[in-house]
Amino acid sequence: MPRPGGAGHSFPFRRLAAALLLAGAAMPAQGATAAGQAPPQEDPRRDIVIYGQPLFRDPAAERELDEQGIESYGVSTIDELLSEVQVELGDPSDQPLILVNGKRINDISEIGALPIETLRSLQVLPRGSAVRLGGTSGQRVINLTLRRETKTVTVTAAPKIATEGEWHAGRGELLFTRVKGDTRANVAFRGRGDSLLLERDRDIIQPEPTLPYALGGNVIAFPTNLANQIDPLLSAAAGQIVTVAPIPAGTPTLANFAAGANQAAVTDLGLYRSLRGRSRNYDFNGTFGTRLAPWLTGTATLRFGRNTGRGLRGLPTGLFVLPATNPASPFSQDVAIAKYGPRPLEYRTRRNNGEANATFNANWGSWIGNLNLKHNRSRDVSLNDRQTTFGAIPLGDSTNPFTTDLGNLILVDTTRIATRNLSTFAGATVTGPAAKLPAGPLQTTIEGSVGWDRLRGRSSVSSLQDRNVRRAQQSIRAAVDVPITSREGEFGSPFGDLSATAELGRTHFSDAGGVTRKAASLTWEPRRLLRLYAGIEEAELPAPLY
Repeated sequence: MPRPGGAGHSFPFRRLAAALLLAGAAMPAQGATAAGQAPPQEDPRRDIVIYGQPLFRDPAAERELDEQGIESYGVSTIDELLSEVQVELGDPSDQPLILVNGKRINDISEIGALPIETLRSLQVLPRGSAVRLGGTSGQRVINLTLRRETKTVTVTAAPKIATEGEWHAGRGELLFTRVKGDTRANVAFRGRGDSLLLERDRDIIQPEPTLPYALGGNVIAFPTNLANQIDPLLSAAAGQIVTVAPIPAGTPTLANFAAGANQAAVTDLGLYRSLRGRSRNYDFNGTFGTRLAPWLTGTATLRFGRNTGRGLRGLPTGLFVLPATNPASPFSQDVAIAKYGPRPLEYRTRRNNGEANATFNANWGSWIGNLNLKHNRSRDVSLNDRQTTFGAIPLGDSTNPFTTDLGNLILVDTTRIATRNLSTFAGATVTGPAAKLPAGPLQTTIEGSVGWDRLRGRSSVSSLQDRNVRRAQQSIRAAVDVPITSREGEFGSPFGDLSATAELGRTHFSDAGGVTRKAASLTWEPRRLLRLYAGIEEAELPAPLY
C-alpha cells in the first residue's frame, strides 16, 4: 500500500517501471540475456529535463541543415552560407529576419564573419512567419543555432586563375572566434584582390581610328584627307603617291619618310584598355555579444572597410599641324602628325567606410523586445581622366616635333567627384501576445524608429553642382498575427493551421512628407506537406535623397 504522502513517493516507482519496460523492449534487438543477469540500471546523471515554450508557433521549416549539410556548401563564413541559401530559395535580394540562438539580430555584420564551424544547425521558416517575431508579413525567418562552446582560429587562402591566362585573383581571411554559452566574440580580417585584364589579353578587336594615330606618330596631308598625298616632293622621292608615312627615329629627312611610304605605324589600343579593372578590398570586423542580465542580451559590432579600383580607357589622341616654315620640316607644304599620347586615360575609385552597430534583446514573460542603434560613415572618391584638347594643334617654328614629346601638348584633365555619407538609425520593436483566441494567442508587434541621413558631394565637373542634403525620418509600424484555426488546438483542427496577418506603417520624411505602407497575408496549411500563402502589399516610396 502507498505510504502517507504517497503522491510524492510514487515517482521513483514509476521511473523504475519505465526503465524496466525500456530495457525489456530492447532485449530482442540485442539477443537473449544470460539467466539471472540483472537489467542495466539507468544512470541518473544522464537525465536532462528542459522546460520552456516553443520558439515558434509555426509550420515546419522549409529547410533544415545540420552540421554535415552546412559543411556541404564549402563556404567558410556564415554570411557566405546565407548568400548561398537565399539564392537557392529564389529571393537573394530579400532580407530575411535572422535569429541567432532564438535572438534577433538586425544586421548580418553581427554574425556574418563567424566561421561555419560555430554553427550547429540552420532552419528556414516560410513566408508569413516573421510577424510574430517582429518582422514584416512577407519576410522569411532564418534561425541559426550556434555550438555551445567553440574556440577557433581560421586561416583561408583562395587563389583564382583564369584558364585563358593573363588574369588572377585571390582572397584571404583570418578569423579569431570564441563562443561560450551566451557569450561570443569574433575578429575577422579579410582581403581580396583582382588583377588587371586588358582587352588585348582576350583578342578584342579594336575599332578603326578615324585617323592613323600611333604612339610613334604618322604624317598625313593637311587639311586632313586620307585620300590626299602628303607632299608632292615626298611622292616623287618614293616613286608613288604617299598618303601616310610613319615618323622615323631621330631627325628624319625626306628620304627617311619615303622609305616607309604608305606603311602606317599601328598601335594596338587593346594594350591600353581594360576589360576588367584591378581592385583591392580590405575589411575588418569585430563583434562581441553576451548576456547582460537574466532578461537582457547585447551585441556590439565595429566594421571598417577600404575598397580601391583602377581601369584603363585607351590613349588620348592629338593632331599636330607642322608648317612648312618649321626648320625641322623636310616637307614643302604644311602636313599633319597623328599621334597618341603616351599615358593611358585612367579611372580610379576609392571607398572608405565604417560602421558601429549595437543590438539589445529583452524578454518579459511572453513578450520580447529589440533595440537597434546604428551609425554608418562612408567616403567615396572617383577620379576620371578625360581629354580636353580637340581639333588641330598648331606647332610653332621653334618646336622640333621629332625631338619634342608632343604627348605633353595633349591636355588631359582629371575630374574628381567625392561624396561623404553619414547615417544614424535607432529603432525599437516590441512583440508579444495581446489576447488569447480559441486557436491561439493574438500576436502583436509595435515598432518605432528614427533616422538621420546626410550627404555631402563635391565635384570638379562644372555641369555637376556640389550637393549638401539632409533627411530625417520617423516611422511607426503595427502588425498583428491572428490564428484562425489550429491543427494542434481545439478550434478548427480538421481545417489545419490557418492564420492571417495585417500590417500598417507610416513614415515621415523631413523633405518628402509622409508615406504609408499596408500589407496583409493569409497562410493556410491543411497538411504538413501542403502550405498555401497569399499576400498583398501597398507601399508609397519617397523621392530619392539625391
